[in-house]
Amino acid sequence: MSVGTAIGAITFTGSVIAFLKLSGRMSASRFCCRCATTINGAVAGLLTFRLRLRVSQSPIDFWLIAGLSFALGALIIVPIGGADMPVVISMLNSYSGWAAAGIASRWEIRR
Repeated sequence: MSVGTAIGAITFTGSVIAFLKLSGRMSASRFCCRCATTINGAVAGLLTFRLRLRVSQSPIDFWLIAGLSFALGALIIVPIGGADMPVVISMLNSYSGWAAAGIASRWEIRR
């Protein structure tokens, strides 16, 4: 469930950022240089909290995964712009399919 939540949060935030960029309400000019290190840190944090959740089953770890995923969704999409946005939207659509399939398959296993 945490993997489906993480992918869904990345998809949601990325979609919101893509909408803001396509409507002209946001630009990426000041985020491009410092973003790579932050993305790597967010991915490392996601993996760490995922492993901690597996052991501890703590709701705090679950919510940390969700929060980091929301941040990661924004960090991935902010530096991308221009003609690449149709590709980004296609990628986000596939992510939402992965999230739905992951949660649905987990639901079927537990039934």
